[in-house]
Amino acid sequence: MNDLNEGKVLKLMSYIMLGLFAWVTYFNFQGVFIRMVELFESLPMWWYLLVLVLFAVSVVWSISRGEEEIHQIEEEMNQAKQSLVRSERCLRLLQYEVKDIPTFQFSFYCADLLRMLDYQEVRVKNYKFIRAINEVGEKVYIGCFVKEAGESVNKDDLSPLLHTMKRDDVFRGLIMTIAPLSPEVRELAKKYHILCLDDQAIQEIISFVTREGAEMLEMDFV
Repeated sequence: MNDLNEGKVLKLMSYIMLGLFAWVTYFNFQGVFIRMVELFESLPMWWYLLVLVLFAVSVVWSISRGEEEIHQIEEEMNQAKQSLVRSERCLRLLQYEVKDIPTFQFSFYCADLLRMLDYQEVRVKNYKFIRAINEVGEKVYIGCFVKEAGESVNKDDLSPLLHTMKRDDVFRGLIMTIAPLSPEVRELAKKYHILCLDDQAIQEIISFVTREGAEMLEMDFV
């Protein structure tokens, strides 16, 4: 209790000292304060308007500067997020060799690769079909095919892709496969302007995009 009372006394004494200091200061500089007030009273109205305008401009500028800083921070955060997402996709692509990708993951693997190639709105449908928009804004339908050892992609495998492209008036197609393509499929792909990527071509593309991604990973973890 004694300590508490002493604290209250010290706080009260500090207030008293501040009050005395303010009174002494005003008493000694009373003339200065009076002259300052008279000076402000003698200033014309346009001066106050000018000060008010400058103050308003400074407030607007401060708000604008704050919005710019917030926008810059948001852009930096978005860039960091995109870099993180790209690094994550790079890691997933590096997880398997193309021929070792599990069958049920192949379409999602291809979807990650397309995203790394700047395809937009990439959507996996029914584990064998992907819809996307390429870098020039065209719709692209992609067929992803995995076969048992010794089997090849045949006409029946390609028919659903061709039917869907015709139904939706899509004129850009892509086949991504780790199985060989039959001669008939190659002819149909050529006829309908469908690009074919076999396991070797896919591996080369992966090597290219993951090289850039690996550099980003090194920069992120250094």
